Amino acid sequence: MTEKAFQDYYSDDYSVCYGCGRLNAHGLQIR
Repeated sequence: MTEKAFQDYYSDDYSVCYGCGRLNAHGLQIR
């Protein structure tokens, strides 16, 4: 996939939210 997911546009302050943030290692990592 070459397009960015909407989570990739979050600032680092919000990148662990909702279980799918890119900085949440224990999250779902949904894209």
